Formats: sequence, structure tokens, C-alpha cells
Amino acid sequence: MPVLRSGNYRALGFDRPAKPGAQNSNAAPSAPVESFGHSGFTGTYTWVDPVNNLVYVFLSNRVNPTRENNKLSKLNTRTGVLQVVYDAMGKSKEKQPAEASVN
Repeated sequence: MPVLRSGNYRALGFDRPAKPGAQNSNAAPSAPVESFGHSGFTGTYTWVDPVNNLVYVFLSNRVNPTRENNKLSKLNTRTGVLQVVYDAMGKSKEKQPAEASVN
């Protein structure tokens, strides 16, 4: 796998995680550094995670009602939903609380 130069998160037409583990990044906080994807101007978003055998596609219409609509980005919806997928898979980077043992 090629080494990324500091500050560069582009790779052969796709994005790599700009700030791995960060809440406000181009990828979910639990997305591994090996993952890659693309966010489109109209709101589409794809992310491929070869480590966890996951392909995530988010389809939306960001430009409705006008192209000045930026709520999708401000709310971090696309990567937020992807993080919910990681959480559901048990792949969240946050430590899960230990389950209490039943005696």
C-alpha cells in the first residue's frame, strides 16, 4: 500500500480518510486508513472498506431545493450513518463497556 504524504488524502481518483478517527472528517471515525471513497457535489457518497469487506453507498439530493443547501455537510449525515453501520457491526473504535457477568 503506498504511503500518503502528510496532508494529502487523495488517491487515484478517490479520497482516503483525511483525519482517521476524527468526528468531522470525510470518513467515519471507525473507518480504517486502508478505506477509500468519494463524496459527490449532489450529495452522493460511496466508501469502500476492504479491511471489513464493506461497501457503503449513500444516495441523496443535496441540491434540493437549491444548490446552496449545505445541511447534509453541516450535519455530517453521510459519515454519521456510516459510523452507525460500523457500530452495528461491532467495529467501532470506541471501547465498548465490559458486559457484567451474571452469577
